[in-house]
Amino acid sequence: MIAGGNLPILTNQTDWYNTWQAQTPAACYWDFDSNNASYGLIYNLFARNVVKPPTGFRLPTNADWETLVQQPCFPFPAPTGNQNRYGANPGNWDPLLLTVTNELGDSGFDSQGYGRAFLNVSTGIFSFNFPGQNTAYHTDDTTNYSKGYGWYVTNNSLTSFFMPLNGNPNNGAEALFIRFVKDA
Repeated sequence: MIAGGNLPILTNQTDWYNTWQAQTPAACYWDFDSNNASYGLIYNLFARNVVKPPTGFRLPTNADWETLVQQPCFPFPAPTGNQNRYGANPGNWDPLLLTVTNELGDSGFDSQGYGRAFLNVSTGIFSFNFPGQNTAYHTDDTTNYSKGYGWYVTNNSLTSFFMPLNGNPNNGAEALFIRFVKDA
């Protein structure tokens, strides 16, 4: 990210809940721990709307994600039963879940399996979920949630595959990673 104002990097659940209530852009490190900086930042929906990528790059649209997943290994189940080409090799995937690795990383997308985070708006608890099992990414499409407000790559038995995060994004309660797309 090269711009986005003074985007706060939060260090606790209380601050995350407060920024959600105020609909304020924010980001955090995995588990609120800067030692996890190699994972990148997790951004709320409001931050997604102010992040400015470097010149020549942009946030991916749902159409970009659909183009990525319409490769020979999609839709699920793939003819080979293995869609691991979207994961990184090596990555942060749980080896007990991702056991077939012969296509791992073939797409070059290299999703790391760092997990995703979600704010339970009823309790105010912000939790980091599914490390080693999936990773979720923002899309820039803000109007057509039926097409997905984000995409995730997840493990299901022996495979990893992309799926849209469908439905209402619960007013920014979910925090996702950001990947940029290079303009053609």
